[in-house]
Amino acid sequence: MNNITKKIVAIAMVVGMVTMIAPSAQALTAAELQTQIDALLAQIAVLQAQITAMGGTSTAAPVACSGITFSRNLTLTMTGTDVKCLQAILNQDAATQVAASGVGSAGSETTYFGNLTKAAVVKFQELYAADVLTPIGLTQGTGFVGAKTIAKLNSILTSGAGTGTGTGTGTGTETGTGTTLPTAAGLTVALAADSPASTQIVSDGASGAAGSQALIPFAKLNFSTPEGTTAKVTTLKIKRTGISTDTDIPNVYLYDGDTKLAEMTSLSLGVVTFTNAAGLFTVSGVKTVTVKADLYKDATAGKTIGFGVAAATDITTDATAVNGTFPINGNTMTVAVVDDFARLKVAAGTNSSTVDPGTNAFEVMRFTLAASNQKVAVYSIKFLQLGSIAKTDISNLSLWVGATQIGSTVASLATDGSVTFALSTPYEIASGVTRTVSLKADVVGGSTRTIQFSLQKSSDIVVMDANYGVYLAPDTTDTTYIWSVLNSTAATVASGNLTISKSTDSPSGNVALNSTNITLAKFSAKAVGEDIKVSSLIIKVATSGTATTTVIKNARVIYDGYQVGNTQTSLSIGASTTLSMSFTVPVGQTKIIEIKADIQGTGLVNASELTASLQVGTTNAQRMTSLGTFNFPAAIQSGNKLTVSTASLSAAKNLTIGDITTVYGAQSVIIGSWLITAGAAEGVDVSKLGFKDAVSNAAVTAGSQSLGAA
Repeated sequence: MNNITKKIVAIAMVVGMVTMIAPSAQALTAAELQTQIDALLAQIAVLQAQITAMGGTSTAAPVACSGITFSRNLTLTMTGTDVKCLQAILNQDAATQVAASGVGSAGSETTYFGNLTKAAVVKFQELYAADVLTPIGLTQGTGFVGAKTIAKLNSILTSGAGTGTGTGTGTGTETGTGTTLPTAAGLTVALAADSPASTQIVSDGASGAAGSQALIPFAKLNFSTPEGTTAKVTTLKIKRTGISTDTDIPNVYLYDGDTKLAEMTSLSLGVVTFTNAAGLFTVSGVKTVTVKADLYKDATAGKTIGFGVAAATDITTDATAVNGTFPINGNTMTVAVVDDFARLKVAAGTNSSTVDPGTNAFEVMRFTLAASNQKVAVYSIKFLQLGSIAKTDISNLSLWVGATQIGSTVASLATDGSVTFALSTPYEIASGVTRTVSLKADVVGGSTRTIQFSLQKSSDIVVMDANYGVYLAPDTTDTTYIWSVLNSTAATVASGNLTISKSTDSPSGNVALNSTNITLAKFSAKAVGEDIKVSSLIIKVATSGTATTTVIKNARVIYDGYQVGNTQTSLSIGASTTLSMSFTVPVGQTKIIEIKADIQGTGLVNASELTASLQVGTTNAQRMTSLGTFNFPAAIQSGNKLTVSTASLSAAKNLTIGDITTVYGAQSVIIGSWLITAGAAEGVDVSKLGFKDAVSNAAVTAGSQSLGAA
């Protein structure tokens, strides 16, 4: 054991002794005693940092790990005191440190699991591969803190805490959380072993345009039920403790890990009430609920704040009883004042108030983020859609700063109409910098409906002061520095439409005279915004060139492979003919419309030219949602020009075969070669060929294929 490590162990023993004798230390006030403890803990942190700088590994458990036992899987975007402990352990070894300086470095650990933490976990797993990776068949670290990594971390905590022997007995059911299930009927409540320790929390103390700390974890409560039973909690009352006022706490939350369960219903006379008739949360086995709160930006230094459950009657549940040793209080936090705490001001911008259905990457909300005093790191942003558009009519939501996308695209809105962007790499904004952020989405449909997104609460933006390493509360107002709801410009989705264009494979070139069921023109029609129903189409076939055609036979319309409307046995050439029909193009889908006919009719001859088209309709298309009608198509849509060709066959000498010289008795001698060509309109069947020559055993071939013999 090196000298620095010995110092750490010695100091840790002193801290333990100071803590044990605290109740009888009448000569010191509680504040004086806490000051001594804080000084000793700070010295431990300094010595641990020195060990890391020397490339060594401390054998003492980090201060951040006091009371911590790893009991849950950890991965990107998760938060908690166990994450801070994880970072502290990683920082004990230069080979696995989270960061050399700044946020995440030794002494500046945070409660957020980001990319730096993941990279350090990978190094840790590979350093202890024999314990972590090899048993599960891996050779490279994953960055995911699972069972094997948890076991190794806990073994480090245990070895760092000292050694000893002892015996004991007990029974219980393992739940995977380090908590034993109760045997008493009903719901049991207790303070979690890793409930946050007392620490300082930060405000600006009314010293200027700065923010204040937010999402501060105050207490962890374990709610548990006997094996095989459940309990639903509908109301929970939390008592504020310490020397403070209700105004010092703008908001209080309940969290399950990183998931927000509830936001306070009310705060009055020191009692925070959470209520939801459908259930705040349900307990089946063990559920750990963290009480978090925001701090008022002008809270004065020295105030103390804590939270707890005062009595069993403060919990409303469907369980048969509520068990526990009440009051159950978390540790108190002390307010410290700084004049340079970060601030993030959020302001709404302006986006377009109209959008056509079918528009992709439409800007549904624009806003600005302005950082001051310190660099800030944005970890997540949550939006709520308030407009009348259906959730299914919006897809592929994405977040942009200028031309750069931040975070991943989210395929659809959640069931409550919200969308959350959890940024695997926090988006940093330097002090004094303002960024314009755009929320974009594909507008699939929703004709005549509105789109409006909102930032409802300050907690919808999770952002950290990069210097102090704690979360802060964004605001929207320069004078009061409070949060007000920010809404985007409401955008109205235009009525649905049916677009049409000539298909790329619409026929062109020659068609054979007297051929049947020939496609004269092909079009692609797409419904946008809503389903569109078509009740009729006006078709026209025009001629040019040498044609003297008056009619063409059996003209008809094909939609999506099936005939719609009646066949026009004799379609007058050059005249517009209305065909009644009924088909509906589903929103977002493209369907094919074809005009077909037989190339037969009065006056059709070789070189006749035909052009088929859809003429402008008259209120023949109906929007199935908004119910308005419109002309389809709105402009004439013409196919390609087709040329009628009669069947033809020509023959010519094959010039590649020269004069032939042969000898008597030779066999299979080529004595002649011709090229036979069919016309462009259609193929020609040849049944007989005649040759005139004084030879015997003549045979005819086409390439290597025998066609016959004389």
